[in-house]
Amino acid sequence: MTGSLDFAGDRGRTEAAWVLPAKTPGKVRTAVLGSTPALEDGETSGTYLVDRQRIRYRAASSPYWIDYAPEDTSKGSARFTNNDPLEFLRGSESPVGGTLLEALTAGKATSHREAPAGGRAYRAELSDSALPLLFPPDLHSHIVLPGPSASLRPPVPLTVEVDAQGRITRAAITVKDAFREDGDLAGFTTLTMDLSLGGHGSDMPSPATSGRVLKATDAVRDIGEVRKGGCIDFATGQRSSRQVVKVPCSGPHDARVLGQHQVAPGKDDAATQARSWAVCGPGVWAWWAPPKDGTGSDVRTTCYEVT
Repeated sequence: MTGSLDFAGDRGRTEAAWVLPAKTPGKVRTAVLGSTPALEDGETSGTYLVDRQRIRYRAASSPYWIDYAPEDTSKGSARFTNNDPLEFLRGSESPVGGTLLEALTAGKATSHREAPAGGRAYRAELSDSALPLLFPPDLHSHIVLPGPSASLRPPVPLTVEVDAQGRITRAAITVKDAFREDGDLAGFTTLTMDLSLGGHGSDMPSPATSGRVLKATDAVRDIGEVRKGGCIDFATGQRSSRQVVKVPCSGPHDARVLGQHQVAPGKDDAATQARSWAVCGPGVWAWWAPPKDGTGSDVRTTCYEVT
């Protein structure tokens, strides 16, 4: 993540990107990038503009911004699905969430030394109870959260550097055995997070967007709500979601919806997916999801052709 923060205005801009080796296993890619109705995993890069009123998102591959109002992203919203972490991007210690700034107040300094130009470098310990603050909710199932399984783990070593005015310029942690053995990230043994803050007093991030803006309340839909013949894009800014963006078929689009069907579920998810593919036919992709309210015996399957 790179970007700029305006603490006084409580707003920020961040460009988020994932860089994964070519041989990264499929389960790891899905865990890291998220799961959407696209044939591949979620977007690897995009830009977010965050303030207390809205979150605006633009995928690197997209010609438009999506404008999310609070009612679109709050947990009480009907649009909020699968613990999606858009609200996670609003920090409590910083305008943008997900950085080490969210956890520093839980750190306890153990020593310090004088640094060049009048600054200081601190060694500290961070309780692992702060770790959930650093991860989107959909990744919590892959990390060792505070509790019995983490009770014997020592505090996380934390380093913090400040300048002569006491402003944080760098913070870093390294966590051993951060990932659950039964999770999709079990192949990793070490997690390192490194935060650098510079350019204090430079230009503030602008909340303005350049280019076309789509209101989420109008354009973002559950894929099961898109009618036959409708065209969609997959990049919504949500990491784990069955939602898509409705776009005109006259312009570029990721897929065209061919129809909706009610399908009797199989004995497991794989069997249900096989039945959905059978209903949609050869060469057509199928996305199914149980009813939102958990009622009913059939699942709604969307058939769509990827362009």
